[in-house]
Amino acid sequence: MASKDTAIRALCKSLGKEYRVCTIDLEPVIYRDFGNGFNVEISGVYATSKTKKATLYLWYGDGQPECLIVKTVRDVQRDEIADAVERLHHYSYALLADGFNAGDRLSGHQFKITNCMNGGDGMKYKIFYGTEPKFSDRDLKDFSRGSYELPAGASAKISKAMEKECVFRNVATVIKAYKSGYRIYAKDCKEAAQFIPENGEIPVYDGMKDFKVNAIGSHKLAVFVKMDDDFVRDAAFDLEQHLIGRLAKNFGKAEDNAFINGTGENEPTGILHGSDGAETGRTTESLTYDDVIALYFSVEKEYRKNGIWMMNDCTALMLRTLKDADGNYLWNHADDTILGKRVVISEYMPDAAEGAKPIAFGDFSYYWIIDRRPVSVHTLVEKFAVFGQIGYLAFKYLDSRQIRRDAVKVIQIKTADQNM
Repeated sequence: MASKDTAIRALCKSLGKEYRVCTIDLEPVIYRDFGNGFNVEISGVYATSKTKKATLYLWYGDGQPECLIVKTVRDVQRDEIADAVERLHHYSYALLADGFNAGDRLSGHQFKITNCMNGGDGMKYKIFYGTEPKFSDRDLKDFSRGSYELPAGASAKISKAMEKECVFRNVATVIKAYKSGYRIYAKDCKEAAQFIPENGEIPVYDGMKDFKVNAIGSHKLAVFVKMDDDFVRDAAFDLEQHLIGRLAKNFGKAEDNAFINGTGENEPTGILHGSDGAETGRTTESLTYDDVIALYFSVEKEYRKNGIWMMNDCTALMLRTLKDADGNYLWNHADDTILGKRVVISEYMPDAAEGAKPIAFGDFSYYWIIDRRPVSVHTLVEKFAVFGQIGYLAFKYLDSRQIRRDAVKVIQIKTADQNM
């Protein structure tokens, strides 16, 4: 017996710190908690023979009164256990992304409860649910891609991180439409309010035809980062926090550029788009004090109320020096505002060159960002193994556009031809 104990503990140690030896159904097994509601049991390894194959059980739930087997993988060689567990790890996140619900899976199925000892903190029972001896074709397809949508917790973290990195997500309206079809339509109209006499007819049909229909698609945005294998496999290294930070930074940069300069072809439509972006409120040969004032008042009062200025650093530096005839600065240096409205700096706004639109002003909440799918991550191991690195390829699907063009207006610098 001592040799079997030594063998299973040696195997457990070789698998990593996340694994531990425990007893389930009176059998010593190796156990790992994935931390997402799923855990894996490695059975059949309490033996001195290294040729004896293992059976892996993917469990959902670890507490009383019940939990269930979601997937069974049989005939796993000792040197293939770690890889098989990682596949189950990815599979568990794929299930969560698909809306896995243990209660739904249990309804209408036969199961039996067996005594379970030391299977996990507070674990008392496990329910044996219709298990499958092999991975299905869909499983193998998912594993070959090595990708899965992030679970709700991680998705919320990366969304919060992207808000810090993406300027536009802090001023625009962000909508999640994960369950809709490929193309959806955002409809907008002018609201109306008026007094009517008692028992008088309410003119609800007057605005039936003033809806503007905006087609919303789904554009794929990819981000790729590489990390040293030593860091990834170091238990003390916070891989999740580091990876989320890097992905959010790169997603944020790409989104800001598209939300400003996007053409609408295989990418979102930016606010500077000629026909579907913000309207031109002022055309000038060069930026002056009067031009900025004219842009401000070209925006309707209802949009000026929550108005924001957007420009790059070069333009901001230029406006900081503008004065009126009495020597008063346009820019309020005390609170970094122009005419009482805050200034947002984006490196993707153009300089004040010929034909450019260097300044935008208005209510950016009428620029809608529609997230179509959560972030999914694809792990690339073999391709960079010779460099001692692991690649992470992340995807997300989204679209965006200006819903009311007159809510934001821009200054456009004339070209040489226009000046003639």
